[in-house]
Parts: sequence; structure tokens; C-alpha cells
Amino acid sequence: ISVYMIAMNRGIANTQIPVFQYRKNSQTISLTGDNLLKIKAVKMEESWTREFLMQLSPNSELDRNYKILLEKQFLPFFYAKRYKLLLYDMRSGSCLKFFDWFSNREKLGISKKEIVRAYLSSLKSKLLS
Repeated sequence: ISVYMIAMNRGIANTQIPVFQYRKNSQTISLTGDNLLKIKAVKMEESWTREFLMQLSPNSELDRNYKILLEKQFLPFFYAKRYKLLLYDMRSGSCLKFFDWFSNREKLGISKKEIVRAYLSSLKSKLLS
């Protein structure tokens, strides 16, 4: 999305050599192990993407169709991201993880349904393994 935002006003130039590097950092959020930090990052990404989609005003029919498609996939995509984080965390921890997530749900903008679903799935996966 960030590249699209930059290209929206000025266009894109094609070169034979890379002009910028997208991402290079030895410290990534993926390696921290802090799932609370990860869920906050997902919520920030969700907010940033929602803002981007709201500001987007496509000119062509094709771009309008892509925007509609993105809007339809927006909620399921971010629901799945949150669910996977919750599931992974609860699968690797005790039932106390359930209560941690449940007590922080309003602050993090996570629904009861998401937490309960992830917890039940974590129990199911523990029983089957």
C-alpha cells in the first residue's frame, strides 16, 4: 500500500536496477515473541489500511472493482490475522492466556467471540496432538 500511495500522485518509473529497498531491519516484530505487541501492530495496520481505502478514489472501472474487492476482503483478512495470533498464543500457553486476552479485549479492540473461538480451537488442537 505504501508504494501505491507514493505512486498515486507522481506515477511509477521502471528502472533496471533497484532504486530503494523496501525493508531491512534485523529486529522485526515477528521475532519479539510479544503477542500483545503483535496484536497492537495488527490493529494499527488495520486502521491504516481502513484510512487508505476511505481516501482512495479510483478513476478507472478496473481500479473501482479492485477497491470493491479490497473492501469486501478487508474485515475477513484482519479477523484472520488477529485469530491466528490469538490461537498461536493460547496454544503455546496455559488457560491464563485466555484470561489475559479477555481482560484486555476492550483496550485492544478484540471481540469476545474472537477470543473464545481461538481458545476453543487451541484446546481442540491440544487434544488432537
